Amino acid sequence: YGAFGVSWMNDSGFWVVSRLGGLTERQMLRSWTLMSTVVSFAGLLTTLTLATIMPLTNIQQQRPASPTPATTQAVAPAPK
Repeated sequence: YGAFGVSWMNDSGFWVVSRLGGLTERQMLRSWTLMSTVVSFAGLLTTLTLATIMPLTNIQQQRPASPTPATTQAVAPAPK
């Protein structure tokens, strides 16, 4: 949805809708810009709403803690 906000006349969808709808370039730019802005904000609102309702959790929190190597064992000093 975010890419719709920057769609422009080089988008093939622009020309397909323009020609099939019988709209001039000026009319199409006005309607296309408004429509793409509305779709972009709707997508942003949907994403933020779903992120609030169903937040992703940190994967590290779900894994069991891995055992740490024993580094505190006493080591005998090397003979001189």
